Amino acid sequence: MRTVSRAYRAFREAPTNHPLPPLAPYVRCTCGSCRDCIDNAKWDRIFAKYEIKEQEERGVYRCALSDL
Repeated sequence: MRTVSRAYRAFREAPTNHPLPPLAPYVRCTCGSCRDCIDNAKWDRIFAKYEIKEQEERGVYRCALSDL
């Protein structure tokens, strides 16, 4: 018969209802000369090409046959 170790049992029986600490937001390096900054600047330029500058405006259109 196989027995479960005490450490495993203690881990499984430990209460897990305590709240987790809040996560800190990711902050980029701002030096501009390290490898990460250069890579981030490259990708920022690439994604800037696909940025949507203005929202498309949708109008209310009637049926073309309603004037007949």
